[in-house]
Amino acid sequence: MKLKSRATLVCAAVSLPLALWVTGVARSNHAWLVLSHYFGGRAGNCTLAESFEGEALSRLQFGNIDAVRASSRVIRKDDRYSLWSTPYGEFWMPTPAATR
Repeated sequence: MKLKSRATLVCAAVSLPLALWVTGVARSNHAWLVLSHYFGGRAGNCTLAESFEGEALSRLQFGNIDAVRASSRVIRKDDRYSLWSTPYGEFWMPTPAATR
């Protein structure tokens, strides 16, 4: 009987902090998506830590894309190319056929 109650106490002592940690991670990451991919075998050969890192990097990249798009504009056009002013300098890029 003592062994059973001791095991229950240990399980509760371990699972409560673990549950609080996972809940905290879920607020800042898409933890459930990462965990479902990891435990569903869709994480390739990544460890769980690498899976969380990859998700965080993905969010950062999407944020950077939005910031660059918001601060970039066309400053000149010719027949085939558009000159874009971006936070990283000016670049000539092909003009899409629909906007020529």
